[in-house]
Amino acid sequence: NRREMEESLDQELSRSRRHHDPLAVVFIDCDDFKLVNDTYGHDCGDMYLKYVANKLIEMTRKGDMAFRYAGDEFILILPNQNTADAELIAGRIKDHLFVNPMDYKGLQVSVSISYGSISTDQLVEPTCKTLLKAADDKLYEMKKHKPPRSSLIDLLDLH
Repeated sequence: NRREMEESLDQELSRSRRHHDPLAVVFIDCDDFKLVNDTYGHDCGDMYLKYVANKLIEMTRKGDMAFRYAGDEFILILPNQNTADAELIAGRIKDHLFVNPMDYKGLQVSVSISYGSISTDQLVEPTCKTLLKAADDKLYEMKKHKPPRSSLIDLLDLH
């Protein structure tokens, strides 16, 4: 999937240059995934990742692409979108996940993500590597400014 993502990003970057259209990349990380995985087990962790992946696909346009990058990280490739548009899309997904917890064996497991967005129009000479690095840097800026979880109850919204 990562290799497919790199090939798709390379193709879209080439198309973006050729047509002078923006291309946005969103780097997404699942917050506290390890805690969910450790608390409920690997089956729940697998369901959690699938839940996030399905929501990414459902909540983006047909021409957009979603990839699992590594572990609990995902990449969105958004053709014809600038950074502001990508921020709106990622924010909408984040909000949706937050208010729609995943059902696991009758429990409601909260889903929270952090993200970083960048588009070709913000970089002098965008490459696949610089787009991913810039989006990753913005992701970690968001994570750095997140308030810490006070307890497991805050993370696992049990009803």
